[in-house]
Amino acid sequence: MLIKINNPIQSIPAPKIPEELPRYLTRMQLTQLRQHVSGKLKEQAVVEVLYATGVRVSELCMIKKEDISWSERSIQIKKGKGKRERIVLFTKECEEYLNAYLKNRQDDIPFIFLNHAETGPTNGYGIQHFFRKYSKTLDFYVSPHIIRHTFAAHLAMKGMPLTNIQVLLGHEEPRNTQIYTRLYNEAQKQMYDEWM
Repeated sequence: MLIKINNPIQSIPAPKIPEELPRYLTRMQLTQLRQHVSGKLKEQAVVEVLYATGVRVSELCMIKKEDISWSERSIQIKKGKGKRERIVLFTKECEEYLNAYLKNRQDDIPFIFLNHAETGPTNGYGIQHFFRKYSKTLDFYVSPHIIRHTFAAHLAMKGMPLTNIQVLLGHEEPRNTQIYTRLYNEAQKQMYDEWM
């Protein structure tokens, strides 16, 4: 016959481990990344488009030249997550790098970013390859998704409302933005600390 022994520890709930905030680059790290890709037209354009728009790497790969409105400094994302379309904006600085890269190309392929052989659109692996190199050279880890988090965090630090950031990120469901809510709150706190 087995004797059941009461274990008093079983009634104590395990402590909740707080979720880590999404990683994002500081202004200094972003500057270091920009200096690292300086002079490499395609890589400069990739970094600037990711940072200025907050697009996912899968969306970046599918952007075509016809999707860009230069006069509005906007890009139509036709095949976003969940097949939703949206418009993202880009900065004058991004416009300069993107223009320089496109003017240097000698092809009529409609996609903005081409694969290594320059025969068709790049894919996520091609873009990730750049970022793996950067992470080995720089003293911090960086990826396209971290650039997306950086886009959101830096806008939050400048005071943009969270609902606007959510629209730019292409989130429809509030639950998809919980992680960004925490990121937003942390960015606002950091901004407060800098001002006080």
